[in-house]
Amino acid sequence: MDTHAFAQTTQLLLSGRVICEASAPMPYSFLQMESNLEVVRDYLTRIDRTVRITGDGKAYFCAYLDLSETGAKTAVKGLFREFMRDLEPLVKWLQLARECHPSGRPLEAGELLNGSEMLGYIERSPVLTEMLTELTKNKLFKSQAQDGKGRIRQVLEKLVEEGYLIKLDTTGSRFKATGRFSYLYDVLDTVRTLENLDLESDDQISDQGELI
Repeated sequence: MDTHAFAQTTQLLLSGRVICEASAPMPYSFLQMESNLEVVRDYLTRIDRTVRITGDGKAYFCAYLDLSETGAKTAVKGLFREFMRDLEPLVKWLQLARECHPSGRPLEAGELLNGSEMLGYIERSPVLTEMLTELTKNKLFKSQAQDGKGRIRQVLEKLVEEGYLIKLDTTGSRFKATGRFSYLYDVLDTVRTLENLDLESDDQISDQGELI
């Protein structure tokens, strides 16, 4: 086993990173080997953590094994609240990206995104222009830009900063989606199954422990 790869992989997982082929190719390749995945899981089990795989099989992340551990439930509640805070603007972004996709399908991990092409779709549609304008009024994507080019640049740069996209060139027009989107879709699926979400409910927080 490559001890350097093991160390880098476990450190990334414990730091909260979502590991995918686009954002962390070496750790992702390391975890693709079942024997390596089991070694990492065995190691994390000692500190009451484990490795989980997103529903689409494109990314790995670290989660708590037992939420009764001291501080674990509090940590999960904090992380989940933070995630929920940004959920609405992220969903609106996904809707906008889908409308700008040639086939109209959702953006997936590993998929390429061209900012210039996306801007072209937006500028040809008053509806999409309004969607982008409203999106950049939100705190997550806040922009003072007065045109579509400046607004879409701010949104894409923020998505890079948050780990959802990686830049493929210096012009900032070509990007690749990361496994953070896979994780986001899993969270959305979980939220849809919960009615009257109560962040103080231990049972519901326990359900979310599968994802955090």
